[in-house]
Amino acid sequence: MPHTFRFASTAPFHIELGHRQRHVSRRSAKFFTDWVDERIDRIRDAVKDEAELRDVLRFHESARDFWQDRLVQANAD
Repeated sequence: MPHTFRFASTAPFHIELGHRQRHVSRRSAKFFTDWVDERIDRIRDAVKDEAELRDVLRFHESARDFWQDRLVQANAD
């Protein structure tokens, strides 16, 4: 299919128990923020239809907001 855009992504997951302070790695949050920004740039280069671009980017922009928030909350390197 020459006119499809295929993409897959994963994310780290963990479980928190109790009320201990959350460990948020600055380095990891920065890695994922940079990675999402790189994906956004590649998508903008590849998708030319404005409606399709907005539809695809809304998920990536949400992910970028999430990781930027984690970067602000970072309390460890």
